[in-house]
Amino acid sequence: MTSLRTTVVAALGAAALALTGCGGGTGADSGGGGGDGGGGKVDSIKLVAAEYSKTNTAKFWDDFATAYQEKTGTKLEVQVISWTDIDQQSSTMIQNGNPPDILNLNVYASYAQDGLLYSADEVLSPDVKTDLIDAFVDSGTFEGKMYGMPDLSSARALFYNKDLFAEAGISGPPTTWAEFEDATKKITALGNGVVGYAMPMGPEEAQAEFSIWMFNNGGDWKSGGEWTINSPENVETLEFLKKLAVEDKVTQNNPGRTNRTDGAFALFGS
Repeated sequence: MTSLRTTVVAALGAAALALTGCGGGTGADSGGGGGDGGGGKVDSIKLVAAEYSKTNTAKFWDDFATAYQEKTGTKLEVQVISWTDIDQQSSTMIQNGNPPDILNLNVYASYAQDGLLYSADEVLSPDVKTDLIDAFVDSGTFEGKMYGMPDLSSARALFYNKDLFAEAGISGPPTTWAEFEDATKKITALGNGVVGYAMPMGPEEAQAEFSIWMFNNGGDWKSGGEWTINSPENVETLEFLKKLAVEDKVTQNNPGRTNRTDGAFALFGS
């Protein structure tokens, strides 16, 4: 097994803004809120954004929309959707011919492949594009063109409960997978419903949870442009996570139904 690089395991995840090629805004110079690629004036722009926080995301975009309208005179109509539902709802909007002008999401390639998005070259000035971090440009590029424009990044972290570690007689955070597994067994053995590891494999972002462990084990989704989902490193990672849940029984009963915000966080704090 590989070792954890630090006691806090983090993997960068980026969200992007994608501009759809047709929209619902109105304006004398444009048939859609996203414009016609020529910079025509519009009255309104529809933005669909993923919910990062039940208390802060909507407020952030509402404040942004107010400031944007004061500066440009254009109304920004914001709809915030949970990560659990945004893929399905945004796909439905597009299928029904009512796409948002701007979509805040972490996937975009299929929409770009279908010709539904503006490229960065069509909507960003050269100065803005060259000011972006190279890694984000690479993540937002599909077949040689950039479609996903980054608006934020997040770091995934592995937290541990110091009180439970002390109660279980564990001197410090694990630095290897073997130490991690041993710690989860000792914590689970405390009883009273204590869970050794709250594993969020629910529909919200199962791929992110798997990615943290996969990257730490030297795996990846692709290599040289080819999918590597069944690589030895990835298989070993999945087998380890399965062992925690099925054989060791150190997780909650059904990790596949546990999201971070409505399950894992509560388990960690209990």
